[in-house]
Amino acid sequence: MEIETRIWEQAGRFVDSANTLQEGGNLIPACVNAALAIELMFKSILSEKECFDDDFARAGYPKKVGGHILSKLFIKIKEEYRTDIKDLYHAKVGVDLTVELEQYNNYFMAGRYFYEQGAGSLSTGVINTAIKLQEVIKLVHERYAPKVFKPSDLGLSIHFEKNDKATK
Repeated sequence: MEIETRIWEQAGRFVDSANTLQEGGNLIPACVNAALAIELMFKSILSEKECFDDDFARAGYPKKVGGHILSKLFIKIKEEYRTDIKDLYHAKVGVDLTVELEQYNNYFMAGRYFYEQGAGSLSTGVINTAIKLQEVIKLVHERYAPKVFKPSDLGLSIHFEKNDKATK
C-alpha cells in the first residue's frame, strides 16, 4: 500500500491541530480538523502520481481525488487494504470503523457551516477516531511497504576502489 507522503504529512498536521484546538476548548474547529485529517489520510492512499509529458512543473504531483464524504472515500480504497484497516481498527478500538465513518461523514461540511439550518451537531469522538486511524493506517502501510535491505543485511559488503566502481 503506497501513501502519498505530502498528503499523509498534512493529515498528521490536521490531527495535531485538532488536538490543540480541543485542548483549548475550540471544539467545532477541532472536529472539522479531525474530519479533514481522516479525509486526507484516505486521499493519501488513493492518490496516484500523475505524469505530464507536456508540463514538467506538474510532474510527480498526485492526481486529485475528490469528495469529502468519509465513507465514500474509504470504500474507494483497495479492498485488501480496506479490510486490513477495518479489522485492525476494530481490534484496537473495539468499534466498527465503517459505522464511525458514517457518523462523521459530513463533519467537514457541517462544522464549517454550523450556523446553517440542518447542519446538525458534532461529536468530539471524531478526534479520537482520527488519532486511532492514523496509527492503524501507519501499521497497515508498514505491513505492505516494500522491504528495503541494506547490503549488510544480506551479508554483503561493498567496497569502492579508486575508480569509484563498486565491487563485491
